[in-house]
Amino acid sequence: MSDKNKIVTGALALLTTTEVVTILVYYGKARKTRLFSELSVPPLSTMEKAWNGLSVATDVSLAVTLVFLLHQRRSGFHKTNTIIKKIMVYTISTSLVTAVIQCFALAFNITSPTSSVYLFLDNTAGQCTFKFFFA
Repeated sequence: MSDKNKIVTGALALLTTTEVVTILVYYGKARKTRLFSELSVPPLSTMEKAWNGLSVATDVSLAVTLVFLLHQRRSGFHKTNTIIKKIMVYTISTSLVTAVIQCFALAFNITSPTSSVYLFLDNTAGQCTFKFFFA
């Protein structure tokens, strides 16, 4: 669908891979902590902010790219265009919800890192992504 556009595909793959690696390294280091307060120490809190920022960037980038590519694939057939439009609306609505939740999580992580509100929002964003994927 990307017309073999290696730059766009590579950039999205790199962004997604960076997010996954950041999450794995964060959980590897966070696993060694015994107290919740240790999560707000700079090495872990910095990684968590990077993770939240990468999550927002990845979701928005994937959604924008998918909508752009679907928009290019419209044909002259009414039924095909209707299906493509529905997929575009679904992509925008699901990505918008998760991106907004992740933006709030990042904002709470920056403004009040000792609070557990951002952890609740991170969990909610993950659940939304999972549910939207299987809907």
